[in-house]
Amino acid sequence: MKILIFFLLLWLFLVCPREIYGQDPYEGHFYTNRLSVNPAFVGSNVGGINESRIISNYKVFLFGKTPIYKIIGLSYDGYFEKIHGGIGIQAIQERLGNDILRNTYINGMYAYNMQITPRMYARGGLQFSYYQTGLKSDNLVLPSMIDPNDGTIKGRATMPSLQKRFFDVSAGITCKYRNNHFGLAVSHITEPNNSFNDGNNSKLNRKYTTYYFKDISFDIRGLIKEVFILSPMIMYQYQYNHFIQYGTQLTIENFITSIRFHQDFRFSHYGSMFLFGYRNEFFKFIYSYDFQIFQNKFNFSGGHEVTFLFHF
Repeated sequence: MKILIFFLLLWLFLVCPREIYGQDPYEGHFYTNRLSVNPAFVGSNVGGINESRIISNYKVFLFGKTPIYKIIGLSYDGYFEKIHGGIGIQAIQERLGNDILRNTYINGMYAYNMQITPRMYARGGLQFSYYQTGLKSDNLVLPSMIDPNDGTIKGRATMPSLQKRFFDVSAGITCKYRNNHFGLAVSHITEPNNSFNDGNNSKLNRKYTTYYFKDISFDIRGLIKEVFILSPMIMYQYQYNHFIQYGTQLTIENFITSIRFHQDFRFSHYGSMFLFGYRNEFFKFIYSYDFQIFQNKFNFSGGHEVTFLFHF
């Protein structure tokens, strides 16, 4: 497995053509990762209510029982009446393979709240990002390090470690009219070069996102003494390829469940995500599981994500 990852990374950063089209890593569930979708959500929850919160999440993708991709995230955002908007900061780290490739992002976000009509609100957001990506040669396993007789690994890789730093800008707007929500975001406006070799043009492609979702309430307390909130959603993204996500979330008092599907337009990459959670007036705890299908091959291991949200 380590040899496969090594050759993949070597091909990506040393052998690829002079111009490479980069894409963002896979995003988690829309309802738990909204700050990664649109900076205009800063200081506002999905329903449009102003609030402050701390969000911590951990996601891991498995190949069999081996973790091959990890994401760790921590963010704070809040609404401040004096500036009529929200301010937030978000830190994300991705780890690929045996910590061979590590990407760290720090995002600073601001969103301004506008009341257009008595029933319609809009928020415009900006995001300024600092990226640091690094390739750690200490964890690489080269073919010359493997004993052909017993397969043991001897020695350490002598190739130098690589590192790249750059800045980026994103923007977005989200609107709420009654229980309808829709928005547009543009990420990586500057399309920065994220190649370790400055001579290569490996730009991080600009990403366009648009979405719509609606909160539908069913008050049937006379029957089972519960209130249902059904939130269907659809989201389209373009970043060198077309992707669509669609699904719904169901909230019953303190419990949350959701199902979502995602795919590209060629059906070469598609999958599903299932979410279960508990909430109260102070926090939310959410667990989600998703599986991916690439080239019509089902991945039984999938990805697991745990999210803690504290709001105040």
